[in-house]
Amino acid sequence: MGHVVLAVPHYEELRGNKITADRMQVWLHERGVNTTIISSTLNDEIPDDTSLLHGFHARKFAQYYEDNELDIPYIITITGTDINQDIEDSELGPLTKRCLRHAAFIHVFDEGMKERVRAYVPDREEAIVVQPQSVPIPDYNEPDNTIPQLLLPAGIRSVKNIRGAVTMLDSLAEETSLSLAVVGPVLEEEEGEWLREAAAGRDWLHYLGKAAYEDMGELYANADIVLNTSFSEGQSSAVMEGMAAGRALLVSNISGNRSLVTHEQTGLVYDDSRSFSDSCRRLLEEPALRQRLGLAARDMMKEHYHPAVEAEKLQDLYKKAGV
Repeated sequence: MGHVVLAVPHYEELRGNKITADRMQVWLHERGVNTTIISSTLNDEIPDDTSLLHGFHARKFAQYYEDNELDIPYIITITGTDINQDIEDSELGPLTKRCLRHAAFIHVFDEGMKERVRAYVPDREEAIVVQPQSVPIPDYNEPDNTIPQLLLPAGIRSVKNIRGAVTMLDSLAEETSLSLAVVGPVLEEEEGEWLREAAAGRDWLHYLGKAAYEDMGELYANADIVLNTSFSEGQSSAVMEGMAAGRALLVSNISGNRSLVTHEQTGLVYDDSRSFSDSCRRLLEEPALRQRLGLAARDMMKEHYHPAVEAEKLQDLYKKAGV
């Protein structure tokens, strides 16, 4: 098999795409696939022997591909904001659609995302491939916290709706004991400033800053509840890691989250601030519910989302693309 280059936006930053690409590379190497990772947003050069590009985020990859006047086959992985936001933009939309039209394959993480992509490029239906992300499965432990610990892992930017999470928890924090830790790099300074000020005025809110990926396991292990409050997202690595750790999930009702979390079975899904408060209160007050949901989520991750399966499917896709 030839040399495959994974072109990842903002690879130099600790974001979900970096975590996904690093995991893919490790397991692809286990299968003997020669891969290199470059940052498309830093405009890194690709090796001369590149036979296939695997781009992440249609609009950002398309910008890289066209700016460098490349003529190499590629597959594209849809990451969320490219389809949920950029494709509707009057300036960014045409670039995003060109990327989809010319890709050898369009890789999506779930059926809901496949339907969204198909709506924009109906003639490319046969090129759209559904292959979920995967996640390593850590050893399980039962948290033993006197005060319930909530964890919100996310890059600090508006689409993650961290302001909403804090605001929705304000009233609960007045009525019951809880602690929320937000962890992730500041990607939008205005949001970072707001979060730091919010944490300074609330003894239950803690912003931990950016954590190394290898340190995240301990944070999940110490959490009772993992939150995802995003307005828009593909399949979240943070959600999957929380599920793999056996933690109770409370997530916003968006397609990426729904592809992973089934309400009342592998977590709780909220629609608005009232349902968030009601669901969060249940999780805070019912340890047995937290354990039931967390263990069911962990079982699902073990059965369907192992990295070895993901790597095998990607290798098959690369071969079909002509590598």
